[in-house]
Amino acid sequence: MKLWVRATLLTVIVAIGASTVGCNGAASGKPSGNEGASGGDANEFKVGISVSYTGPNAQNGLEAINGLNMALDYINENDGFNGGKAVLATLYDTKGSTEEAVKSAQKFIQNENVNAVIASQVSAEVLAAGRYYDEAGIFTIAMGTSPSVMQKGWKHIIRGSVNYDFVVPEVVSCINDMEISKIAVMKDQSEAALTFAQAFEEKAKEQGIEILISESCEPEDTDLSAQCARIIAADPQAVFISMTSNDCGYFVKQIRQYGYDGIIFDKESFFASMVGIAGAENSNYIIFANPYVTYEKIEDCTIDNMRAFLEEYQERFGQLPTTEIAYRAYDSAMVIWEASKIAGSNEAEAMLAAVPKIKIEGLGGTMDYSNNDGEPYHTVRRFIYVDGVNMDWNEWMESGGYLKYKETTKNEY
Repeated sequence: MKLWVRATLLTVIVAIGASTVGCNGAASGKPSGNEGASGGDANEFKVGISVSYTGPNAQNGLEAINGLNMALDYINENDGFNGGKAVLATLYDTKGSTEEAVKSAQKFIQNENVNAVIASQVSAEVLAAGRYYDEAGIFTIAMGTSPSVMQKGWKHIIRGSVNYDFVVPEVVSCINDMEISKIAVMKDQSEAALTFAQAFEEKAKEQGIEILISESCEPEDTDLSAQCARIIAADPQAVFISMTSNDCGYFVKQIRQYGYDGIIFDKESFFASMVGIAGAENSNYIIFANPYVTYEKIEDCTIDNMRAFLEEYQERFGQLPTTEIAYRAYDSAMVIWEASKIAGSNEAEAMLAAVPKIKIEGLGGTMDYSNNDGEPYHTVRRFIYVDGVNMDWNEWMESGGYLKYKETTKNEY
């Protein structure tokens, strides 16, 4: 692990320890939640969060906990959950494992008596643990993006992020708008990545876009040289990546080292943490459609509520979020709060009945559940990463950015 990553993780761990209630395992650097007795308190509203905060993708979980802490503090400053104090439940590390995600769910249910749960951004973990939350009747918001999450018919689970079924058409449309017709695909074997890649390939073929080659890897892989070599040999006009882990950053770095300087389409926003792995120059010309983007500097953000969030995050934790998972956790907590306010109750069934009435301004735009499908985002914006900034794709195109890219790289596409 590179030095800057170690420093980042340490900073976030220390920040979490300072901002949460209790001090469980502080000496070992483990983030801590509220270590109260099980059984709950009538004057408390206990929120659990199921994430991994160790291992190669620890940054996602650590930042999610930070975002949730910020949300709970804000809620408590504004009358809590119908007067009940918002409390962070004991943290259980899923360790990036579906088995551990199930164990976490069982602990939340049996030991914590949580009022609500924010489930992992890893869709496979949500799919493994979801039925336990549903059967226990716990109001649950999933941060995962796979369409499969909302296809299980679980009554007590809604989504707090974007369904990538809504992103696929936008990405394919973007490719068509740029008159690109020959694509190489790189994916990893995570559930969300495979689902998105399959949907993308099907939609692309419908639109007459040829898939020249489709390569894959495991999420923990760092040496992707063989896949890069085969993609380069296929001579695509552009590359599409459907990856969910640090392997995304390694792929971008290595494909650039192999000489590919063309457009890369990404299934999700190319996080600052990924830029840190790939390198800023290598990350140029990555295009995606998403509600959220990460920022290298607060000054780059022109969205009022996002900017306020970033300013507070930096003040509390000494840095900006390097992934979008902090945003998802914060927004999810706000959705839970809004449900309780509309319902006038902290009971799960009453809150669920209130969900279709929820329409709030989240960090990624308007979160509107009125379609009654448990989905908050039905439209997304297009972005392109250029020179350290996630620019609006439409503005980039209209200002001649695509033409300048062609002149600079000498690429036809």
